Amino acid sequence: MPEPMQARFHINERDYLRAAVLHARLTPRRWVVLALLLVLLLGWVLAVGTLFDVWAVAIGVSVGCVVILLALRFIVNPLVLRWHYRRYKAIHKEQTITLLDEGVRFDSSNGSSLLTWDLILRWRYNADYVLIYLMPRLFHVVPSTVAAGGFDMERLKADLMRHVGPTA
Repeated sequence: MPEPMQARFHINERDYLRAAVLHARLTPRRWVVLALLLVLLLGWVLAVGTLFDVWAVAIGVSVGCVVILLALRFIVNPLVLRWHYRRYKAIHKEQTITLLDEGVRFDSSNGSSLLTWDLILRWRYNADYVLIYLMPRLFHVVPSTVAAGGFDMERLKADLMRHVGPTA
């Protein structure tokens, strides 16, 4: 049995924003839904334009919807996330992750949480973070920078793959 591995880390505002981007990354299923919505939008533009000969209005409404969605994603969402981070005082504190045979433990000055493998809903990662989900929108952020302190991120990912399954 491998020894329990431990590392300390802080989540700063940049980490919080970038982890939220990873969380919002489109899965293959979401890409299919987005493609279907775009096809429906195109069909709507063609139908409305053909039926009522109001191409300019149909295209204007379609472009407006796309602009609103992009503004929400790239302007409003980051502003709201920054505001949330500043108000979420517990995330500013130092955290400790411990990789155990039975799961992953997170500790901070506020308390401790042992996530046994069966309690982890899913996980995902990129080069900078591993997100460990307790619920569809509730997750722990583990920055890859913990590897500099000797924490084996590859072992964490391998254990997650073995006990939880493939990434979401």
